Amino acid sequence: MQANNITVLKWHDKRDVLCLSTCEGNGMTTFRNRQNLDKSKPKIIVEYNKGKQGIDISDQMSSYYSCLRKSLIWYKKVAVELICGTIVVNGCIIYNQLHINKPIRQLEFIELLLREIFDIETRTSDPGPTNRHFLQEIPRKGDGTIKRKRCHSCYTTNKEDRGSDFAAKRTK
Repeated sequence: MQANNITVLKWHDKRDVLCLSTCEGNGMTTFRNRQNLDKSKPKIIVEYNKGKQGIDISDQMSSYYSCLRKSLIWYKKVAVELICGTIVVNGCIIYNQLHINKPIRQLEFIELLLREIFDIETRTSDPGPTNRHFLQEIPRKGDGTIKRKRCHSCYTTNKEDRGSDFAAKRTK
């Protein structure tokens, strides 16, 4: 139905699709599906799919490494999803466009971003206590478990500032 430049559409492909639009276009277009058969589809649906395609891909990419938690209030979830989801995905896409000859995956981009934000370097040998954090590969034991160790830099700083008891309890 169409009245006063508003189109209401119910169309059935695999399931019912309901659409309310102010765009002109009450016609049908033909296209070939995956089985190479000619099918018809409303123009409104075709235009919607063209415009929505990038957003669907962005939502899919941000869902892979979501940092949302159950306990957050809804407006905090929106902010976290906007910052940690959309911005990180867009940053990864821009990074890969600028580094065409060596693109990276989204997880590698997140690790690179966190290293830059927190000023963390990767290093295999520890030359001594410094005020910076260093990621270090921890070898596994014979049974496959990993013994977790505390950060040497944080422990030393907390020990000097507040004593060894505080440092032992608070340093992770």
